[in-house]
Amino acid sequence: LLFTGTPDSINEIKLLLQTIDDGVGVAGVQTIGDVTFLIYKIKNASGPQLLASLKALTTDLQKANADPALIKTLSNARFIQETNSIMFTGSPEALQKAERLAERFDIPSLGGGAAERPSPDTFKIYKPRCLAGEELIHVMDDFEQNLIDSGVTRPALFDTINNLKYIEKTNSLLVSGEADAVAEVMDLLQRFDVPGTLSLSEVPPLEPFDDVSFLIYKLHYHQGTLIVESLKQIAAELQNSASSQGGANAKLIDAINSIQWLQVTNSLIGTGDPTTLTKLKELIQNIDIPLRQIFIEVLVIETEVGDQLDFGLTWGSQGKITERIGYATGSFPQNASIENAANGGLASTFGDSISAITSTRTPTGSDVPFASGFDMGIIGDLIFHKGRTFAALGALINALKGDLDTTIVLNQKIITQDARNSTIFVGDNIPFTGSTVQTVGNNSQQTTANLEYRDIGFNLSITPNIGDNNLITLEIDTEISETVGQTPDTSTLQGITTSKTTTTTRVHIPDRAFLVLSGQVRNQTARAKTSIPCLGSLPVVGVAFSRVNNLKDNKNVMIFLKPIIVDDLETYKMVTERQEEICLQEGIADDVEAGFELVKTPEDEE
Repeated sequence: LLFTGTPDSINEIKLLLQTIDDGVGVAGVQTIGDVTFLIYKIKNASGPQLLASLKALTTDLQKANADPALIKTLSNARFIQETNSIMFTGSPEALQKAERLAERFDIPSLGGGAAERPSPDTFKIYKPRCLAGEELIHVMDDFEQNLIDSGVTRPALFDTINNLKYIEKTNSLLVSGEADAVAEVMDLLQRFDVPGTLSLSEVPPLEPFDDVSFLIYKLHYHQGTLIVESLKQIAAELQNSASSQGGANAKLIDAINSIQWLQVTNSLIGTGDPTTLTKLKELIQNIDIPLRQIFIEVLVIETEVGDQLDFGLTWGSQGKITERIGYATGSFPQNASIENAANGGLASTFGDSISAITSTRTPTGSDVPFASGFDMGIIGDLIFHKGRTFAALGALINALKGDLDTTIVLNQKIITQDARNSTIFVGDNIPFTGSTVQTVGNNSQQTTANLEYRDIGFNLSITPNIGDNNLITLEIDTEISETVGQTPDTSTLQGITTSKTTTTTRVHIPDRAFLVLSGQVRNQTARAKTSIPCLGSLPVVGVAFSRVNNLKDNKNVMIFLKPIIVDDLETYKMVTERQEEICLQEGIADDVEAGFELVKTPEDEE
């Protein structure tokens, strides 16, 4: 052991260590410096059992309002496992009384003496994940001491805890003892090996300098600016209350106002007297605590089912008789397309083809126009009287049946801390045409456009708050946007049309509940028909004088949500393994597994 300090303090520590590190023990009360203590060497009883008996006696003495000094001495008693001794501190009179009590309780029936440890039944290896191995042993020792103080007697459990060994080369703990005790200690190690467990060695120190003390506190879980801001708010409240109470808490307010954040080490430094800094340290420790974490899954399911029917018969005839009579007739309904019902489209093209037929210009196959869907047409030219009489006839059937079935599944996942806002975006960054400038010269014209890039896709902003009984309050802001039509041609400065669906809400959701958040159902049905009056309504033959177009489009968007509170390592592992399985199922298993191997280690498989 290496110690540094003044010569007097080093000598006092040396004497104290010699007293403790003595297999025989020193009789009587010892005083080193300002400390008065007594080392009692256990003769018959088991150390933990003897200490538990003394603690139980302390409880009875407190109820009887007995000697306060004796009660304090018994309460501060500590078992030294290496020397099988109990160390008492207090006044000489209280130490003598404690020694006599220890002798009365130190009987064979409480343990049969300090027998050597029997061979352990089994052993296990624990791999620390959050805390260092030595710190875990300190935490377990503190836990054992608390059990002893409360009067719990578990020799097998205490023996296993006292024989924990840290293996530095492998960064692991060796746990040995009875099978049940080993299993219990392994469970305790998993419970204690979490972020936020502080042992006594991690208590921030108070550094004295002349007549001023400095507090240097290493922050563990939060950024310094947030902690300083919170402390300043507390100081302001204390200042307001101090004004009405005649300057109370003035020293604490001054100490808080002296707090500075050291960004390099993410530490806080403050000045004041030791008593005030101790209070300030406790205040900072209560603020700098780990926030609970939540794993949130958002499921967006978008479906679209479409059905379109377009059917029509177009026909016409034109000609002349002996160069004295000309005629033309036909059924050329407007294109019944839902998108452009006023456009003559296919009918106009076919009518132009029939009108172009003469006695000298005979039809060809190219005169029959083609459109989307099924088309069948015929054009004929009947010539009489050596060309002085002709009749051009044509008919065109156009039929189109379309079905659309689309399903889009978007599953977003994010892990966030309690009361912290988190955002996630999935989509594309698309250019939009902004302002345009045209410069006209004598023989040229130049157009300049500014492009603005915007996010188009699914954008989620969420802020969780964990309440009592693990009831989660979520503030959610979602936006689903998509482009309508083709990607614009920036050379012609075309604009972009987008559709957008937004949701802003605040909900309460139980832990691990799968609930619907929002959604919409959009059903569109359109029917268009153009026909010759009266004739188009006739049964059967009415088809020859009309054109119909029916369109049905159903769009559904549903958003589901599932939060999982992550408080321990087991939940972390469960969530991670589940997401690994999803990646393997949705992707190429070999490639995904190879990607995992870049990060995962053999210890992660345990």
